[in-house]
Amino acid sequence: MGERFGSRSGKVIAAARVIDEHESAARVECLKYGRSVDDIGPAFSWADFIAIAEQSRPGDPLYMSMHPDDGAWNHESMLLASAVDALHILAWQNAGGKKKDKPKPIPRPGVADKNTERVGGKTSVPLDKLRAWLDRRNGPRKPVPDTPETV
Repeated sequence: MGERFGSRSGKVIAAARVIDEHESAARVECLKYGRSVDDIGPAFSWADFIAIAEQSRPGDPLYMSMHPDDGAWNHESMLLASAVDALHILAWQNAGGKKKDKPKPIPRPGVADKNTERVGGKTSVPLDKLRAWLDRRNGPRKPVPDTPETV
């Protein structure tokens, strides 16, 4: 749920960046625990702030600031979306719906669409690996005839 800051050595830098980029939300999050970002030092360590930031949840000010697209999706939002999806399915079934007309669920952040294939991840995929994946998926490519160049 919460944002992880990575390796131990980079956590303080990442935490300082969070405070810099989301200062107001970080202040509110700390105030919930009776702390202030201005107190970071001996009495309120970086480790304490990192724990607060890493444990922020959807609906918390810091989480919403760091994840504006999905920060408002909390447990209740997920349950409501599930209830609406169930009502859509019920209405579809009662209307004698065909498989091709089956309603799609409401998209939820962090939940991948099962009908979408992904190649690779956040990094680029080398062209030879992409071609191999396409060959496995679609069968070998047909050779493209050479076309004469026009001058």
